[in-house]
Amino acid sequence: MRKFLIINVLCVLCACSSQPTQTELQQQQGFDPVEAAKTRISLGLTYLKNDNYKQAKFNLDKALQFAPELADVHLGLGYYYQHVGDNLLANKSYQTAINLKPNDANIANSYGAFLCQTGDYPRAKKYFLQAIASPNYIRAAETYENLALCSQNEGLREESIRYLEQALQHDPRRSKSMVMLIQLLIEDKNWVKAKQRLMTFEKAGTVSADTIWFWVQIEKGLGQEERSQAYGQMLIQMYPTHPNTKKFLAMLKQQSTPVREPKPFTDVIEQQSQTQPEPAVGQSIADESESINKSEPTAEDEGAKYHTVKAGENLYRISLKYNVRMAKLLEWNHLTDAGAIYSGMKLRVNAPK
Repeated sequence: MRKFLIINVLCVLCACSSQPTQTELQQQQGFDPVEAAKTRISLGLTYLKNDNYKQAKFNLDKALQFAPELADVHLGLGYYYQHVGDNLLANKSYQTAINLKPNDANIANSYGAFLCQTGDYPRAKKYFLQAIASPNYIRAAETYENLALCSQNEGLREESIRYLEQALQHDPRRSKSMVMLIQLLIEDKNWVKAKQRLMTFEKAGTVSADTIWFWVQIEKGLGQEERSQAYGQMLIQMYPTHPNTKKFLAMLKQQSTPVREPKPFTDVIEQQSQTQPEPAVGQSIADESESINKSEPTAEDEGAKYHTVKAGENLYRISLKYNVRMAKLLEWNHLTDAGAIYSGMKLRVNAPK
């Protein structure tokens, strides 16, 4: 205990001796109070991120002493008070920051996020839209996502979907917005659009317990029961302890009719490919040969490497085996769906020349 107290005293002494007073700093040649305040803000927010609230507040207060008219100081204090749950002081600090710099898009976005958190959705949206309308604002995708969250909290599903689509227009690779959008489309039973979005998402090589669970729900919604259960089996094999696997098993138990043991996923796809209708009279033979050429090597394609799909394999496992992204396998084999492979199919596993 004595050693601990000594260390504490030393820390306090070191802090006192290393922190010159404002007057001393201002007497130093070239001292810039605004730059000093910005440094203190950065320190304060770093301490806050590490849950050191005492040092966070100390540095933010110092910043306020150095530059009381700097909007970023009040923005930092607003974030601090929001973090510790003092909404009254947080609102006051954010409002001061807005008054000092009314056209700052980042302040408007931060204040909007605070208002959304406190349930003041109309005012939150006002500041989000103000941020987006600001010239040269580069975080529009994030702000549209914030708008979507606000709308979702209000129960405005269609509005939330619209904002998420706008977020993806600004940043098509924003995975959080994509996952939120797919989830809302599934809840709306908009199976076709949900499937289109999920296929786009998977082209980026994103496969997880969440995406497979999306496939389970979408295929079931489209009436493809065997495909749905096959994806469920994939979920069990790859993520046996994941909460989504438990959801799938619970879904099976809730079905009123007895559930047959689902076939392996590749067997389902193979069966579907074998039961495709014959080409209509007059269909071009070239069309048929083009379809065959998509999965079979040609004499002209020298140097191509192929993998023959075995029973029970899926595209994700094959991509791991050859250290190739799923998106590339889909592109090289002219596939639009990660599930559209079947036992015996030949897949190209290296890039065309």
